[in-house]
Amino acid sequence: MRQRVISIILDQVILTVIMMILFIPASIYFHISNPNVIGEKYHRIQDSPLILYWMLIVVSLYFNKDAIVGRSIAKRITKLQVLDVKLRQPADPIKCLIRNLTIFIWPVEALFIFRNPKRRLGDLIAGTELVAFSEELEPTQTKPFWGLIALSMALTVLMLGLLSRCMF
Repeated sequence: MRQRVISIILDQVILTVIMMILFIPASIYFHISNPNVIGEKYHRIQDSPLILYWMLIVVSLYFNKDAIVGRSIAKRITKLQVLDVKLRQPADPIKCLIRNLTIFIWPVEALFIFRNPKRRLGDLIAGTELVAFSEELEPTQTKPFWGLIALSMALTVLMLGLLSRCMF
């Protein structure tokens, strides 16, 4: 349980730093390309499609953090791995995406983690669990399946794009 909590905290810190680094150039570009924004109360970000798409891609990184052989940066540090329960192999990028979609309801996720440290709500939905990393669990191919990772990123951007259209 301790490793999992450390992994959650590290994931939040690392991904926040990465997202901020990626958002800064977009923010600078947004303000340079819209010089009259400063005098107005606000400017809708969706009025700048390039910035909106960039932000969707950056946010999709969060939902796909475990896409490469079931391990985010924090999971690599804490020696944990997301495993497909049925196949007993590292979870594929689509399962990792489904697993991370429940992050919006993190208080519920926290209750699930305290009940069962290996499986939170997202794990139950996706059919995954968090286990200690083992060399034996590495996939037979050494390269991750980049096509599936790209598909997972595209699905996330599409989903977030549709969500942003509904909200604004």
